[in-house]
Amino acid sequence: TPLSYIPSLTGNANNRNEIVTDSQGDIFFIDYFGDALKLKNANSLIILNSNFVNNTIVLNNVPSLTYNVVANASYTFKFYGRFRSSNTTNGCRLNVTSTATGTATGFYNAPLSNNTAGSNDLQQNFIFGTPFITTSVSASNTQHFVGFDFIFNTTSAGSVNVQFSNEIGGATVTLLAGSSLIINKLN
Repeated sequence: TPLSYIPSLTGNANNRNEIVTDSQGDIFFIDYFGDALKLKNANSLIILNSNFVNNTIVLNNVPSLTYNVVANASYTFKFYGRFRSSNTTNGCRLNVTSTATGTATGFYNAPLSNNTAGSNDLQQNFIFGTPFITTSVSASNTQHFVGFDFIFNTTSAGSVNVQFSNEIGGATVTLLAGSSLIINKLN
C-alpha cells in the first residue's frame, strides 16, 4: 500500500488535517485526530506558504502550486486543500491546467455540496481545464476541504498549474496556507 501508519507522530496540536515533513525529508499526512500516515515514494511536496485570495470567478494560477513534467513519463498528483468563503451561498472553483500533453485520469472531491456540508461527498471526474465547483458552504469563514487525485501519462513536457477562484462572485474565497500538492514521478 502507498501509506504506512507511523504511531510516533501523533498529537496534532493544530486540530486540522495537514501535510508535514520530518528532519529526514519524509512526508506525512496528519489527520484531524493526530494520526500520522507516511506518504511513501513522494518525490515532491509543494506547500502553499500564504493564503491565496480570490473575489472573482476568474480562475487564477495559485503561486507556487506549479510543477514541470517531462515527456513520456507517468506522475500522480494529489492535492489536499483547505478553503473558506466569506458567505454561505458561495463555494469555490478548483482547476488544473497543463501545457504538457498526455492522458489524465482521476477525480476532484470535497465533502460538501450545499449548505448541509458533510451530508454529501461531491466528486467529479478529473479533466484538465474543467473546473470543479463546490456549491455553497455550511458556515462562512470556516475551513472546508477540497482536493484532487489523478495520474498523468505525458507525451510531451510542460507545466501543471493549480488554479482557484470564487464559485459565483460577490464574495471572497481563500485557499488557506498549508494546502499541499504532492507529486510522484512513477517512471
